[in-house]
Amino acid sequence: MSTENMHPTNTINEFQFRFSEPSKCRPVNLWNVGWETRSTQSYDLDNMKRPQDNGTLVFQYTLSGIGKLEFEDKTYTLRKNDAFFISIPGNHRYYYPGNSDPWEFIYLTLTGSVAEQVFDDIIDKHGPVVSLLPDTPVIQSLLAIYTETVAEGIRDPYEASSQSYGFLMECLRFFINEEDNNVKMPHKLNQVIRFLDENYHAPITLEDMAEYVNISKYTLIKMFKDHLQTTPIQYLTNFRIRRAAKLLHRSNKSVKQIAEEVGYTNSNYFNKSFRKVTGVTPSEFRMNCDFSLLVKN
Repeated sequence: MSTENMHPTNTINEFQFRFSEPSKCRPVNLWNVGWETRSTQSYDLDNMKRPQDNGTLVFQYTLSGIGKLEFEDKTYTLRKNDAFFISIPGNHRYYYPGNSDPWEFIYLTLTGSVAEQVFDDIIDKHGPVVSLLPDTPVIQSLLAIYTETVAEGIRDPYEASSQSYGFLMECLRFFINEEDNNVKMPHKLNQVIRFLDENYHAPITLEDMAEYVNISKYTLIKMFKDHLQTTPIQYLTNFRIRRAAKLLHRSNKSVKQIAEEVGYTNSNYFNKSFRKVTGVTPSEFRMNCDFSLLVKN
């Protein structure tokens, strides 16, 4: 069911689902799921020239680096936390543009009438590109599907369909709620988030964050509570743990090395923080790689 290819400049972990049972009785089908890093311009997908993928729908979420999406007559730059919805075939193309950090992303591909309707509704209301924080239910659902797949927990087409349907419902719930609430994150909050994302490996205090955007720490705390339902320090902790989880999954570095790389000088404190967020130790996570545990708080 899985294929894994390693290249000098690209990392590809793709899992395909081709069950023998007929799919017509299922309203949504999981076609494939993957986690990739692309750093060569050979990664260039023109969706008018993929006949083997006709009738599929792609959701792709950027974890780091930069990608590009040309959709009809507009070009989008895809940065961290940006995702896109597309259907194949279509007048669109996505690719790694070069001259930037490698483009790392996680994705799934679906088929079926329900998936098609959900994708069409979201694109009509929001366009093909949206921004989602990693701890939103949509991305947590995607990570859960990837985790189940890696652990070979999706063994039949009905489980695959159930997981896919759950993902689609999270998409509908999130985008309907977002539209109803019409809440936009303040510019200063976005600035702080980008600051944390770029400097998480360094010692950062609440005062440092507030000073960076020239507001009081009390205003900053309220901003995080109102829009992200967390505190600035907890957001930083969760981000560090997500980064550590990726290193535990993708590298052979020791727990101590990973702790230092994500901003913890004390490995015991790192272990305690990791367990508080995920419910397991770093070593236990490395054995199971359950990404659905990220982020509970």
